[in-house]
Amino acid sequence: MQVGDLVHRGPDTRPAVAMVDRFLTRHPDRWVQLRGNHEACHLGEARFLYEPLKDTTEQTPLRWDAAEILRIATALETSEGPVLVSHGGRVWTTGSGRRPTPTTSLHG
Repeated sequence: MQVGDLVHRGPDTRPAVAMVDRFLTRHPDRWVQLRGNHEACHLGEARFLYEPLKDTTEQTPLRWDAAEILRIATALETSEGPVLVSHGGRVWTTGSGRRPTPTTSLHG
C-alpha cells in the first residue's frame, strides 16, 4: 500500500509512478494506491501550486482514477479490528458526482 503523495515528493516522481503502475497492472489484488492531495491536484480536487508532471506521468493518476483504482481510503483488518487508512488522516465525503472532497482532519 502507498498512502498518497506519490507525485511531487522527491526527484524521482516519474520512475516511482512507473513502478507503482507496473504493480497495479500486474498485481492489482496486492497493491493499494491511495489518493493524496498531490494526486488530487491533477484530478481537479485540490488547489495549490504544484510542479506539472512530465510525459505520460501526468496521465497515469488520471488513468488510475478513471479505472477506480486510485482510492481515497481502504480498510485493513487487524488483530484489534478493522482500521480505516487514508492520506493524512483525512475524512472524505462525496459532494456532487462521484468525486470525493476533503472535509476535516482526524488529528485536529
